Amino acid sequence: MFSETSFAAHSGRIQLGLLGLLAAWMLLTRLPDLSQLVHLRDASMAVFFIGGLLIGRALGFGALLALAVGIDLLVFARIDALHLCFTPAYAFLLPAYALLWWAGRAFGLLADSRELPALGFLALGLGVAVLAALGSFVLSNGSFYLFSGAFAELSFGGFASQFLRYAPSFVGMGVGWIALGLLTCALARARARAEPRPA
Repeated sequence: MFSETSFAAHSGRIQLGLLGLLAAWMLLTRLPDLSQLVHLRDASMAVFFIGGLLIGRALGFGALLALAVGIDLLVFARIDALHLCFTPAYAFLLPAYALLWWAGRAFGLLADSRELPALGFLALGLGVAVLAALGSFVLSNGSFYLFSGAFAELSFGGFASQFLRYAPSFVGMGVGWIALGLLTCALARARARAEPRPA
């Protein structure tokens, strides 16, 4: 399934299967009924990062973004919170998720161009993931602080307080999920390298 030299150059059928797995991962961890049933936290950051790594195509990004928005519409409508959650700040999830997708794609291209051992692949991938997750959280959290209307007074100190309060949990969970995805990719990559090539 995973080529030794290319992550996002799979056949359309394989990419569709990967997209289905990523969508299931998002549903399992983003839909409250399912995530609470199995006690899992939201893996959306990882879904977009790993999606960029393995799929890379804009159509895949659009499909996962539509799924994320659809889940939010369903959940917020059910708890009568559409007016609270769908503020101008919500639009900033597009660049926040796009940053994760682009970072995964850029890392995939970098990994394709180098003969990285498994540990090097994981270390570099985690470094990129931490930066991408932090940037994504700054976009989403910063836009919520500035444009949601939930804060009467805006200040750098107020944003810093909100950021420090929530960043460790959100970024830490996102990077943890990405690490799991990268480990899976590294194992599949190592297995592909170990398989004998046809003569």
